Amino acid sequence: MHFSAYEKMHFGWISPALVDLSAWTTHDVPLGAVETSQEALILYNPARNDTEFFMIENRFRGPLPGIANYDSFLNASAGPVLWHIVEDVAALNPAFPPPTANPATWPMRLATYGWPAGGIQDWGVITMGTSVTLKWADGTPVGATVVGGLSGATSVVTIKKP
Repeated sequence: MHFSAYEKMHFGWISPALVDLSAWTTHDVPLGAVETSQEALILYNPARNDTEFFMIENRFRGPLPGIANYDSFLNASAGPVLWHIVEDVAALNPAFPPPTANPATWPMRLATYGWPAGGIQDWGVITMGTSVTLKWADGTPVGATVVGGLSGATSVVTIKKP
């Protein structure tokens, strides 16, 4: 397995496309396998702190032309992966765990490990037909959902606005 899109962005290896959710209308977005396309999306709202946003990348486990695919060992559910990034540790609220966290252990995990355990949350693969409602770290709704579509060397996600 290789670095997340967030880590690749900080190393300067990729420049994700920006999606301003305050000006967005619902439509499909294709994403090539991150290893060959260097594509990723940042979903953000300029009215909020610029240290909290969502990222989507396509993790493909199949063969890729001309390179060794580090993701070839991922499980069968590889595809578009949703990340919630919170760079400001003060914004991490123990009362609002991410959907992948155990609510019973989230406050202790956050208090013990802080930003590394809380600030980069892998919300998992968005499988075909799965709809994920986005919420900020303080529990307020983002006003958008991400729906999984096709998975493969090019995956498609739909970013929906109500």
